Amino acid sequence: MNHSWSVTQLTNYLKQSLETDINLADLTVTGEVSNLSSPPSGHRYFSLKDARNVVRTVMWSNRPGIEHLREGEQVLVTGKMTFYGPQGNCNLQAELVVPLGEGSLSVEFERLKVMLDQEGLFDLSRKRSLPDFPQVVGVVTSASGSVWQDIQNVVTRRFPLCELLLSHSSVQGASSASEICEAIEMLNLEGRSDVIILARGGGSLEDLWSFNEEVVARAIFGSKIPVVSGVGHETDVTISDLVADFRAPTPSAAAELVVPDIDNLRSDLDNYRNRVTQNLSNMLSLNTYRLQAISENLSRAIPQLNEHRRLIDEIYQRLFDQYDLNIRNNRKNIETFANQLRVLDFNSILARGFAYIQNASNGSPIRSSKELDEEDIITLTFNDGDKSAQIL
Repeated sequence: MNHSWSVTQLTNYLKQSLETDINLADLTVTGEVSNLSSPPSGHRYFSLKDARNVVRTVMWSNRPGIEHLREGEQVLVTGKMTFYGPQGNCNLQAELVVPLGEGSLSVEFERLKVMLDQEGLFDLSRKRSLPDFPQVVGVVTSASGSVWQDIQNVVTRRFPLCELLLSHSSVQGASSASEICEAIEMLNLEGRSDVIILARGGGSLEDLWSFNEEVVARAIFGSKIPVVSGVGHETDVTISDLVADFRAPTPSAAAELVVPDIDNLRSDLDNYRNRVTQNLSNMLSLNTYRLQAISENLSRAIPQLNEHRRLIDEIYQRLFDQYDLNIRNNRKNIETFANQLRVLDFNSILARGFAYIQNASNGSPIRSSKELDEEDIITLTFNDGDKSAQIL
Protein backbone atom coordinates (compact mmCIF):
# COMPACT_ATOMS: atom_id res chain seq x y z
CA MET A 1 0.00 0.00 0.00
CA ASN A 2 1.32 3.42 -0.97
CA HIS A 3 2.32 5.83 1.79
CA SER A 4 -0.22 8.59 2.38
CA TRP A 5 1.31 12.10 2.34
CA SER A 6 -0.08 15.32 3.70
CA VAL A 7 -0.10 18.29 1.36
CA THR A 8 2.62 19.99 3.47
CA GLN A 9 4.81 16.88 3.35
CA LEU A 10 4.46 16.75 -0.42
CA THR A 11 5.21 20.46 -0.95
CA ASN A 12 8.19 20.25 1.41
CA TYR A 13 9.53 17.30 -0.56
CA LEU A 14 9.03 19.13 -3.85
CA LYS A 15 10.73 22.24 -2.47
CA GLN A 16 13.75 20.29 -1.20
CA SER A 17 14.07 18.30 -4.41
CA LEU A 18 13.82 21.37 -6.62
CA GLU A 19 16.08 23.69 -4.63
CA THR A 20 18.87 21.14 -4.05
CA ASP A 21 19.15 20.21 -7.73
CA ILE A 22 22.54 21.62 -8.81
CA ASN A 23 21.30 21.89 -12.41
CA LEU A 24 18.67 24.39 -11.28
CA ALA A 25 20.82 26.38 -8.83
CA ASP A 26 22.55 28.62 -11.38
CA LEU A 27 20.39 29.20 -14.44
CA THR A 28 20.51 31.63 -17.34
CA VAL A 29 17.19 31.89 -19.17
CA THR A 30 16.06 34.10 -22.06
CA GLY A 31 12.47 35.07 -22.68
CA GLU A 32 9.84 37.78 -22.91
CA VAL A 33 8.52 39.62 -19.84
CA SER A 34 4.74 39.37 -19.40
CA ASN A 35 2.12 39.87 -16.66
CA LEU A 36 4.51 42.22 -14.84
CA SER A 37 3.37 43.23 -11.35
CA SER A 38 5.11 46.05 -9.43
CA PRO A 39 3.80 46.30 -5.81
CA PRO A 40 4.90 49.12 -3.47
CA SER A 41 7.43 46.79 -1.82
CA GLY A 42 9.70 47.22 -4.84
CA HIS A 43 9.67 43.50 -5.68
CA ARG A 44 8.68 42.37 -9.18
CA TYR A 45 6.44 39.44 -10.10
CA PHE A 46 6.19 38.44 -13.75
CA SER A 47 6.14 35.60 -16.24
CA LEU A 48 8.99 34.73 -18.55
CA LYS A 49 7.66 33.20 -21.75
CA ASP A 50 8.58 32.05 -25.22
CA ALA A 51 6.35 30.90 -28.08
CA ARG A 52 5.22 27.75 -26.24
CA ASN A 53 5.68 27.92 -22.47
CA VAL A 54 5.73 30.19 -19.44
CA VAL A 55 7.62 30.14 -16.14
CA ARG A 56 6.62 32.24 -13.18
CA THR A 57 9.40 34.54 -12.00
CA VAL A 58 10.05 36.72 -8.96
CA MET A 59 12.76 39.37 -8.49
CA TRP A 60 13.37 41.00 -5.12
CA SER A 61 13.93 44.75 -4.90
CA ASN A 62 17.41 46.23 -5.37
CA ARG A 63 18.63 43.31 -7.46
CA PRO A 64 20.81 44.43 -10.41
CA GLY A 65 18.93 45.01 -13.65
CA ILE A 66 15.46 45.22 -12.09
CA GLU A 67 14.99 48.52 -13.93
CA HIS A 68 15.09 46.62 -17.26
CA LEU A 69 11.84 44.75 -16.51
CA ARG A 70 9.17 46.07 -18.88
CA GLU A 71 6.14 44.39 -20.41
CA GLY A 72 7.15 42.68 -23.68
CA GLU A 73 10.90 43.21 -23.14
CA GLN A 74 13.25 40.43 -24.27
CA VAL A 75 15.66 39.79 -21.39
CA LEU A 76 18.31 37.41 -20.14
CA VAL A 77 17.65 36.31 -16.55
CA THR A 78 20.19 34.70 -14.22
CA GLY A 79 18.82 32.98 -11.12
CA LYS A 80 17.68 29.73 -9.51
CA MET A 81 14.49 27.65 -9.25
CA THR A 82 12.44 27.77 -6.02
CA PHE A 83 9.14 26.30 -4.84
CA TYR A 84 6.55 28.36 -2.95
CA GLY A 85 4.43 25.93 -0.97
CA PRO A 86 1.53 28.20 0.15
CA GLN A 87 0.49 28.68 -3.48
CA GLY A 88 1.96 25.49 -4.91
CA ASN A 89 4.04 27.48 -7.40
CA CYS A 90 7.35 26.67 -8.99
CA ASN A 91 9.23 29.98 -9.52
CA LEU A 92 12.38 31.21 -11.15
CA GLN A 93 14.03 33.57 -8.62
CA ALA A 94 15.87 36.20 -10.67
CA GLU A 95 19.20 37.55 -9.34
CA LEU A 96 20.22 39.52 -12.45
CA VAL A 97 18.38 40.86 -15.50
CA VAL A 98 20.09 42.15 -18.65
CA PRO A 99 18.38 43.28 -21.89
CA LEU A 100 19.28 40.88 -24.69
CA GLY A 101 20.59 43.72 -26.87
CA GLU A 102 23.48 44.56 -24.52
CA GLY A 103 25.76 41.68 -25.52
CA SER A 104 27.69 39.00 -23.71
CA LEU A 105 30.37 41.30 -22.25
CA SER A 106 27.75 43.44 -20.51
CA VAL A 107 26.13 40.30 -19.12
CA GLU A 108 29.49 39.05 -17.82
CA PHE A 109 30.28 42.49 -16.35
CA GLU A 110 27.01 42.56 -14.39
CA ARG A 111 27.42 38.95 -13.27
CA LEU A 112 30.95 39.53 -11.99
CA LYS A 113 30.00 42.81 -10.32
CA VAL A 114 27.19 41.12 -8.39
CA MET A 115 29.40 38.22 -7.32
CA LEU A 116 32.32 40.39 -6.14
CA ASP A 117 29.98 42.81 -4.38
CA GLN A 118 28.43 39.95 -2.45
CA GLU A 119 31.92 38.78 -1.44
CA GLY A 120 32.70 42.24 -0.03
CA LEU A 121 35.38 43.35 -2.52
CA PHE A 122 33.64 46.72 -3.00
CA ASP A 123 33.03 47.48 0.70
CA LEU A 124 33.90 51.05 1.61
CA SER A 125 34.97 49.95 5.08
CA ARG A 126 38.02 48.10 3.69
CA LYS A 127 39.29 50.95 1.49
CA ARG A 128 42.53 52.54 2.71
CA SER A 129 43.57 56.18 2.83
CA LEU A 130 46.44 57.50 0.71
CA PRO A 131 49.75 58.80 2.13
CA ASP A 132 50.05 62.61 2.31
CA PHE A 133 53.65 62.74 1.09
CA PRO A 134 54.55 59.54 -0.83
CA GLN A 135 58.25 58.96 -1.42
CA VAL A 136 57.76 56.24 -4.07
CA VAL A 137 54.73 55.81 -6.36
CA GLY A 138 54.41 52.51 -8.22
CA VAL A 139 52.75 52.63 -11.65
CA VAL A 140 51.22 49.66 -13.47
CA THR A 141 50.79 50.51 -17.14
CA SER A 142 52.48 50.05 -20.52
CA ALA A 143 56.00 51.50 -20.76
CA SER A 144 55.40 52.41 -24.41
CA GLY A 145 52.08 54.21 -23.97
CA SER A 146 51.39 57.91 -23.60
CA VAL A 147 49.78 57.25 -20.20
CA TRP A 148 53.21 56.59 -18.64
CA GLN A 149 54.55 59.87 -20.04
CA ASP A 150 51.48 61.78 -18.80
CA ILE A 151 51.91 60.41 -15.27
CA GLN A 152 55.62 61.31 -15.25
CA ASN A 153 54.86 64.86 -16.39
CA VAL A 154 52.17 65.40 -13.73
CA VAL A 155 54.22 64.00 -10.83
CA THR A 156 57.42 65.85 -11.85
CA ARG A 157 55.53 69.13 -12.08
CA ARG A 158 53.55 68.76 -8.84
CA PHE A 159 55.96 66.96 -6.50
CA PRO A 160 59.51 66.41 -7.91
CA LEU A 161 60.65 64.94 -4.57
CA CYS A 162 58.70 61.76 -5.37
CA GLU A 163 60.20 58.77 -7.21
CA LEU A 164 58.17 56.91 -9.84
CA LEU A 165 58.59 53.14 -10.15
CA LEU A 166 57.18 51.58 -13.35
CA SER A 167 55.99 47.98 -13.28
CA HIS A 168 55.36 47.36 -16.98
CA SER A 169 52.29 45.49 -18.21
CA SER A 170 50.37 45.36 -21.45
CA VAL A 171 46.93 46.87 -20.96
CA GLN A 172 45.06 45.16 -23.78
CA GLY A 173 45.05 41.71 -25.30
CA ALA A 174 44.82 38.06 -24.30
CA SER A 175 47.74 38.08 -21.84
CA SER A 176 47.19 41.55 -20.37
CA ALA A 177 45.09 40.46 -17.37
CA SER A 178 47.78 38.07 -16.11
CA GLU A 179 50.50 40.68 -16.79
CA ILE A 180 48.59 43.28 -14.75
CA CYS A 181 48.34 40.83 -11.84
CA GLU A 182 52.08 40.08 -12.07
CA ALA A 183 52.93 43.80 -12.18
CA ILE A 184 50.88 44.48 -9.03
CA GLU A 185 52.50 41.49 -7.30
CA MET A 186 56.01 42.69 -8.26
CA LEU A 187 55.42 46.11 -6.67
CA ASN A 188 54.17 44.42 -3.50
CA LEU A 189 57.21 42.14 -3.39
CA GLU A 190 59.60 45.03 -4.07
CA GLY A 191 57.97 46.82 -1.15
CA ARG A 192 59.16 50.43 -1.62
CA SER A 193 55.98 51.90 -3.12
CA ASP A 194 53.71 53.91 -0.82
CA VAL A 195 50.82 53.77 -3.33
CA ILE A 196 50.13 52.11 -6.70
CA ILE A 197 48.54 53.76 -9.76
CA LEU A 198 46.79 51.32 -12.13
CA ALA A 199 46.34 53.23 -15.39
CA ARG A 200 45.18 52.96 -18.99
CA GLY A 201 43.76 55.37 -21.57
CA GLY A 202 40.21 55.30 -22.90
CA GLY A 203 38.65 52.74 -25.21
CA SER A 204 35.66 50.54 -25.86
CA LEU A 205 34.30 47.94 -23.45
CA GLU A 206 36.33 45.33 -25.31
CA ASP A 207 39.51 47.46 -25.09
CA LEU A 208 39.12 47.91 -21.33
CA TRP A 209 38.06 44.35 -20.61
CA SER A 210 41.34 43.35 -18.95
CA PHE A 211 40.37 45.66 -16.08
CA ASN A 212 37.04 43.79 -15.71
CA GLU A 213 38.67 40.38 -15.28
CA GLU A 214 38.12 38.58 -11.97
CA VAL A 215 41.84 37.82 -11.53
CA VAL A 216 42.70 41.54 -11.77
CA ALA A 217 39.99 42.42 -9.24
CA ARG A 218 41.38 39.88 -6.77
CA ALA A 219 44.96 41.09 -7.35
CA ILE A 220 43.90 44.64 -6.45
CA PHE A 221 41.96 43.37 -3.44
CA GLY A 222 44.97 41.37 -2.26
CA SER A 223 47.47 44.22 -2.65
CA LYS A 224 49.10 45.29 0.63
CA ILE A 225 49.71 48.71 -0.94
CA PRO A 226 46.78 51.12 -1.57
CA VAL A 227 45.71 51.14 -5.23
CA VAL A 228 44.34 54.08 -7.25
CA SER A 229 42.55 53.06 -10.46
CA GLY A 230 42.81 55.56 -13.33
CA VAL A 231 41.38 53.56 -16.24
CA GLY A 232 39.76 55.06 -19.34
CA HIS A 233 37.79 58.28 -19.38
CA GLU A 234 35.47 59.74 -16.75
CA THR A 235 32.42 57.91 -18.16
CA ASP A 236 34.16 54.51 -18.15
CA VAL A 237 33.58 52.37 -15.04
CA THR A 238 35.45 49.09 -14.63
CA ILE A 239 35.55 46.38 -12.00
CA SER A 240 39.05 47.65 -11.14
CA ASP A 241 37.57 51.07 -10.29
CA LEU A 242 35.11 49.47 -7.88
CA VAL A 243 37.70 47.32 -6.07
CA ALA A 244 40.49 49.92 -5.85
CA ASP A 245 40.92 52.10 -2.77
CA PHE A 246 40.33 55.21 -4.92
CA ARG A 247 38.97 55.72 -8.42
CA ALA A 248 40.27 58.58 -10.60
CA PRO A 249 38.44 59.59 -13.81
CA THR A 250 41.66 59.57 -15.91
CA PRO A 251 45.31 58.47 -15.55
CA SER A 252 46.46 62.10 -15.19
CA ALA A 253 43.85 62.68 -12.49
CA ALA A 254 45.18 59.60 -10.67
CA ALA A 255 48.67 61.14 -10.68
CA GLU A 256 47.27 64.40 -9.29
CA LEU A 257 45.42 62.47 -6.60
CA VAL A 258 48.43 60.62 -5.18
CA VAL A 259 50.93 63.52 -4.85
CA PRO A 260 50.55 67.01 -3.33
CA ASP A 261 51.30 70.25 -5.22
CA ILE A 262 54.61 71.72 -4.04
CA ASP A 263 53.38 75.24 -4.88
CA ASN A 264 50.44 74.73 -2.50
CA LEU A 265 52.85 73.51 0.18
CA ARG A 266 54.90 76.68 -0.17
CA SER A 267 51.72 78.76 0.08
CA ASP A 268 50.65 76.84 3.20
CA LEU A 269 54.06 77.50 4.75
CA ASP A 270 53.72 81.24 4.10
CA ASN A 271 50.23 81.24 5.61
CA TYR A 272 51.50 79.38 8.68
CA ARG A 273 54.29 81.93 9.16
CA ASN A 274 51.84 84.83 8.87
CA ARG A 275 49.41 83.24 11.35
CA VAL A 276 52.18 82.61 13.89
CA THR A 277 53.40 86.19 13.60
CA GLN A 278 49.89 87.61 13.91
CA ASN A 279 49.03 85.40 16.90
CA LEU A 280 52.18 86.43 18.76
CA SER A 281 51.51 90.07 17.98
CA ASN A 282 47.94 89.77 19.28
CA MET A 283 49.17 88.08 22.47
CA LEU A 284 51.72 90.85 23.06
CA SER A 285 49.11 93.58 22.51
CA LEU A 286 46.66 91.90 24.87
CA ASN A 287 49.26 91.41 27.62
CA THR A 288 50.50 94.97 27.17
CA TYR A 289 46.97 96.27 27.64
CA ARG A 290 46.49 94.13 30.75
CA LEU A 291 49.77 95.30 32.27
CA GLN A 292 48.95 98.91 31.57
CA ALA A 293 45.56 98.46 33.23
CA ILE A 294 47.18 96.83 36.29
CA SER A 295 49.79 99.60 36.44
CA GLU A 296 47.15 102.32 36.32
CA ASN A 297 45.08 100.62 39.01
CA LEU A 298 48.11 100.29 41.26
CA SER A 299 49.13 103.90 40.63
CA ARG A 300 45.70 105.14 41.62
CA ALA A 301 45.47 102.89 44.67
CA ILE A 302 49.05 103.17 45.98
CA PRO A 303 50.78 106.05 44.14
CA GLN A 304 53.89 105.99 46.36
CA LEU A 305 54.91 102.35 45.81
CA ASN A 306 57.74 102.85 43.34
CA GLU A 307 58.97 99.31 43.93
CA HIS A 308 55.74 97.91 42.50
CA ARG A 309 56.08 100.20 39.51
CA ARG A 310 59.59 98.91 38.89
CA LEU A 311 58.34 95.32 39.24
CA ILE A 312 55.65 95.95 36.66
CA ASP A 313 58.24 97.46 34.32
CA GLU A 314 60.46 94.42 34.77
CA ILE A 315 57.56 92.03 34.06
CA TYR A 316 56.66 94.03 31.01
CA GLN A 317 60.26 93.96 29.77
CA ARG A 318 60.53 90.20 30.32
CA LEU A 319 57.33 89.61 28.37
CA PHE A 320 58.56 91.85 25.60
CA ASP A 321 61.96 90.07 25.51
CA GLN A 322 60.24 86.67 25.44
CA TYR A 323 57.97 87.79 22.62
CA ASP A 324 60.99 89.06 20.67
CA LEU A 325 62.81 85.75 21.25
CA ASN A 326 59.76 83.76 20.08
CA ILE A 327 59.51 85.88 16.95
CA ARG A 328 63.19 85.33 16.12
CA ASN A 329 63.00 81.58 16.78
CA ASN A 330 59.88 81.13 14.63
CA ARG A 331 61.38 83.19 11.82
CA LYS A 332 64.53 81.07 12.00
CA ASN A 333 62.48 77.83 11.87
CA ILE A 334 60.39 79.08 8.97
CA GLU A 335 63.50 80.18 7.07
CA THR A 336 65.06 76.74 7.69
CA PHE A 337 61.97 75.00 6.24
CA ALA A 338 61.94 77.38 3.28
CA ASN A 339 65.66 76.73 2.61
CA GLN A 340 65.05 72.97 2.75
CA LEU A 341 62.30 73.28 0.18
CA ARG A 342 64.52 75.43 -2.04
CA VAL A 343 67.41 72.94 -1.75
CA LEU A 344 65.11 70.02 -2.63
CA ASP A 345 63.39 71.84 -5.47
CA PHE A 346 64.07 70.08 -8.74
CA ASN A 347 64.98 73.28 -10.65
CA SER A 348 67.23 74.48 -7.83
CA ILE A 349 69.20 71.23 -8.00
CA LEU A 350 69.65 71.66 -11.74
CA ALA A 351 70.67 75.31 -11.31
CA ARG A 352 73.63 74.20 -9.17
CA GLY A 353 75.21 72.46 -12.15
CA PHE A 354 73.56 69.06 -11.93
CA ALA A 355 71.74 67.32 -14.76
CA TYR A 356 68.87 64.79 -14.75
CA ILE A 357 69.72 61.76 -16.93
CA GLN A 358 67.04 59.60 -18.55
CA ASN A 359 67.11 56.68 -20.94
CA ALA A 360 65.77 58.23 -24.15
CA SER A 361 64.06 55.00 -25.23
CA ASN A 362 61.76 54.61 -22.22
CA GLY A 363 62.19 57.74 -20.08
CA SER A 364 63.50 55.82 -17.04
CA PRO A 365 66.01 57.65 -14.79
CA ILE A 366 69.67 56.57 -14.90
CA ARG A 367 71.09 56.11 -11.40
CA SER A 368 74.30 54.20 -12.18
CA SER A 369 76.84 53.96 -15.02
CA LYS A 370 76.16 50.20 -15.03
CA GLU A 371 72.69 50.89 -16.44
CA LEU A 372 74.22 52.24 -19.69
CA ASP A 373 75.78 50.44 -22.62
CA GLU A 374 77.74 51.76 -25.53
CA GLU A 375 75.66 53.57 -28.18
CA ASP A 376 72.76 54.07 -25.71
CA ILE A 377 70.94 57.37 -26.29
CA ILE A 378 70.33 59.45 -23.17
CA THR A 379 68.49 62.71 -22.45
CA LEU A 380 70.22 65.31 -20.25
CA THR A 381 67.88 67.78 -18.55
CA PHE A 382 69.59 71.03 -17.49
CA ASN A 383 68.17 74.10 -15.80
CA ASP A 384 67.68 75.81 -19.17
CA GLY A 385 66.60 72.89 -21.38
CA ASP A 386 67.24 69.32 -22.63
CA LYS A 387 70.05 67.79 -24.70
CA SER A 388 70.47 64.32 -26.16
CA ALA A 389 73.75 62.38 -26.05
CA GLN A 390 75.14 59.00 -27.03
CA ILE A 391 77.33 56.80 -24.82
CA LEU A 392 80.70 56.04 -26.43
